[in-house]
Amino acid sequence: MAEQEHDRTPTAPWFVQFTAFRVDPAWRRLPYAARADGREAFATVVNEYAAETTTWAYSGIGLKIGVDLLLWRRGVDPKAMQEMTARLLNSGIGCYSEISYQLFGYTRPSVYTRRPTSQEQAIDLDDRQTYLIVYPFSKTTEWYLMSRDARQGMMNEHMRIGHEYADIRQVLLYATGLDDQEF
Repeated sequence: MAEQEHDRTPTAPWFVQFTAFRVDPAWRRLPYAARADGREAFATVVNEYAAETTTWAYSGIGLKIGVDLLLWRRGVDPKAMQEMTARLLNSGIGCYSEISYQLFGYTRPSVYTRRPTSQEQAIDLDDRQTYLIVYPFSKTTEWYLMSRDARQGMMNEHMRIGHEYADIRQVLLYATGLDDQEF
């Protein structure tokens, strides 16, 4: 999908959205030419928003029930992502799709590190790896009742283990919306 430079200062947050689409099986019964036109119409919308929103596409077919297509989008304007989603659902394959899951968040400096490592700055990279794992999580009440030093110690251990796998990139987002996850 399209990649563009965005007007963003280094300290400004990225808004990031993971949108999972379930495609109606009726789509696969359409003639090949109709499906090709539908994919092109969908891609055209993505390209029209490329200046505001960078989009990477992943297939979930055979990996996750209810996720045929996952779009990972990054931009500086959440409103543009919302408008883009509405347009996608009304164009081509989008007319045969429904959103099966969606996560939305933003970047900000971690309270547990002095500065992010290159592994943790993956959100700023424009190349993507073959596979993507997205997992929402929340910390428990017990976590917040621990002392700051105890939490920092646990996070240091978590980061130490993560850094043993330097080929795995990480993106930490602070979640927004009505779901239960925090990150």
